[in-house]
Amino acid sequence: CIGGTDIAQVVVRQSGFKQAAAMRMLVRPLRPLRNALTSPRRDWKLPARWVRNALWIMGGASIPESWTAEPVTPGEIPEAVLPAPANQFAVASRSPALFEYMLKCPTARFQLWLLRQRGEPRGYFLLSFIPGQARVADAWVTSPETESWRALYALAIQAALKDGSTAEITAGTTLPEACAGALACGFRPSSELTVMLYDPMGKLAGVNKMHLQTMDNDISFLHNNRLEYVT
Repeated sequence: CIGGTDIAQVVVRQSGFKQAAAMRMLVRPLRPLRNALTSPRRDWKLPARWVRNALWIMGGASIPESWTAEPVTPGEIPEAVLPAPANQFAVASRSPALFEYMLKCPTARFQLWLLRQRGEPRGYFLLSFIPGQARVADAWVTSPETESWRALYALAIQAALKDGSTAEITAGTTLPEACAGALACGFRPSSELTVMLYDPMGKLAGVNKMHLQTMDNDISFLHNNRLEYVT
């Protein structure tokens, strides 16, 4: 269980769930002027928000020369780049069938990208598009270094900008190195969600790190069919 209302949190705790991790939500402007012109919050703070967002993205998110990304179908994602568990490290299961399922979502448009370094597959990211916003629904790199995650998020920003309707991009992660990579690309923390785990048999008792993304909840596609910017 990821996030939820205060009442929902009480219910899941009383049902035997225990806190297992925290998901940091992050956001970055993409097009400050579009944000300002279409923002439903039209008050005296609007000019200040536009200036802040314009300054926020100055310098951009540079993409390392050896890294590229290309849109692919789920069947083109190599199994070797899917998340894999390790000692004291748990991941949510991923498969081409799951990506196919997400691409059929009726409320948000999803797009899958394969990440390469020097031409070799190194990971992927899945973007969802709702009114005015792109969301990193899922992401993974085979090398855990912050620099690899920075390359991923920089390429995700570039991919999101290819859609002319986006004014901002959001992401969520439970991994410190992924969070650091996003911050290096100009993302900033917007909130933090508690990850609750029901594990009465202690199957994950030895786990001290967990990889979850917004695709593991309804965060990747849930919206009210109207513009609601975070920035």
